[in-house]
Amino acid sequence: MRRTVVAAGAILLCPVTALSGCARGSVGSTIKPVGVVTVDSHRGCKPGSRIGAWHGLPEIEGTGRNATLWALADRVPFRADRDVRLTLRMTGGGDLRVRTRGPGTPDLAPLSGPSPGGASYDRPGDEWTLVYRFPSAGCWHLKLHRDASVAGLWLTVRP
Repeated sequence: MRRTVVAAGAILLCPVTALSGCARGSVGSTIKPVGVVTVDSHRGCKPGSRIGAWHGLPEIEGTGRNATLWALADRVPFRADRDVRLTLRMTGGGDLRVRTRGPGTPDLAPLSGPSPGGASYDRPGDEWTLVYRFPSAGCWHLKLHRDASVAGLWLTVRP
């Protein structure tokens, strides 16, 4: 009986041990956390877009349908009433259309852009630059459209 219990325990433990590494995320991920911003850094912006680093600059990973979206920011944390420059890379075809909404603002236009870019930002897709000045603190959603693709960024803006 004792051998049966030990054997059954070993059989159950092996699959658990083998699967325990699956929850750690992508092995090849190059995103490194930036200490000043976290995924859940503001009420109502949960989850916010993941922010890491790309060659020393804050990089934001967007979420999309039929598209990938990456953005480089000039600095984090984002602050209300200060210019924020974003360099975007989004896959898909067609022109880029952007709609931005946040606290009390259903449609915030960028100060400039989207302007096609040609920098050395090495992510898939076409490149554009946008400059925003978010008028208030809170959770801001940038929704980007191309012909058959849509992607978004959720940004926490602090006072």
